[in-house]
Amino acid sequence: MSAASEAGAGVILVVDDSELMAELIAGTLEDEGHTVVVATCGEVALDLARQHRLDVAVCDLNMPGLDGLEVMRRLAALDAAVPVIMLTGDGEPGTVLQVVQRGAFAFVQKTGDLTPLVEAVARALTLRRATPPA
Repeated sequence: MSAASEAGAGVILVVDDSELMAELIAGTLEDEGHTVVVATCGEVALDLARQHRLDVAVCDLNMPGLDGLEVMRRLAALDAAVPVIMLTGDGEPGTVLQVVQRGAFAFVQKTGDLTPLVEAVARALTLRRATPPA
């Protein structure tokens, strides 16, 4: 049984300035049964968040323009109950601490294995479903 089928499929926003990475993540989450909307910049991500009832957001930390922390802050202003999973290639302890202190649901390091991300999305969906709508 996949992580998505255990937690239930959801609407997931994927934000990464690398179109290739965004599509790879989106395809993996779609294979898990989720509906995925993709943005390659923070501004588009916020527009999509206004158009969809998101269950989870997956956001790259280091992006030009609005970085992941700013996207997370603005997403919280739209719907504070949406868990945000932050992605980065930087696994430095200081970065992880900063991301978590700023309110990220989880921090997942970018590697060739998307299993930790799929598992984090399933946990975030469980939390989202347990949180009453704002």
